Amino acid sequence: MKKNRSKGRVIGLAQKLAKTIWVETLSPEEFILSTLVHELTHFWQFENIRMDDLTAVEGHASYLEVQFLKAERFDYLARRTHNEFLQRDDEYGRGYVMLDEIMSNREDRNSFTYMMERYGKKGVKRSPANNGGSDQGGQPEGNSAPGSEIKATGVELDDE
Repeated sequence: MKKNRSKGRVIGLAQKLAKTIWVETLSPEEFILSTLVHELTHFWQFENIRMDDLTAVEGHASYLEVQFLKAERFDYLARRTHNEFLQRDDEYGRGYVMLDEIMSNREDRNSFTYMMERYGKKGVKRSPANNGGSDQGGQPEGNSAPGSEIKATGVELDDE
């Protein structure tokens, strides 16, 4: 049984202060694993980058979801998830498209390195030349409000 993404069903959640990840466990294994990758990415982000750009944060977690599916040879699901993110008009979709394009043009193709360079907590203002082409310069120093939660969607199931 698959649920429609438009119903807004959350199948994963990372809670920073509680250091907890919630994942729906009634889904197929590859869905659970990709959701865990998405949520574990948020824990890396909590420790290493500023969380002030939700599009970048969710785009990075979504990008790694697809990369995981590709690496584990869940090819059909990787293509399907990639295409779903391309169609989404929210932080997940816009962030995924942005990061996928940036990574395809980077020599090292390491999304963690990119995120540290662009959103690292050191608060160093970056020039447009090394911030992925943005003309906005650096982001303000700091993190999101303590205890903030990041919703994750992973791959959702449709009723059939």
